[in-house]
Amino acid sequence: MSFFITYILPLSSMNLKDWKSTIIFLIIMFFTILLLMKTDLYYTNPVLSLAGYNTFKVTTKNKSDIIIIINSDLNIDDKIFLKPITQNKIYYAMKVGK
Repeated sequence: MSFFITYILPLSSMNLKDWKSTIIFLIIMFFTILLLMKTDLYYTNPVLSLAGYNTFKVTTKNKSDIIIIINSDLNIDDKIFLKPITQNKIYYAMKVGK
């Protein structure tokens, strides 16, 4: 919720008919996206939640914690394919088989 109030709400009230406001909007969005990518915070992005993605923190068999982003629910017996997003244990997951 703090992400929404801090970034999205003020940007939604900008007058994008003025070219200066449009440029400022694009610059702010660029730096916001860059910040989220550099700090690995994009997996908690509310836009992903609105798009139907779920985020899970999972402990693997070797006791390491990873973050999984998947566009469906995840059950304990589901088999998934993991595609790394970053080197910091964040993965995009897809269900495979049953």
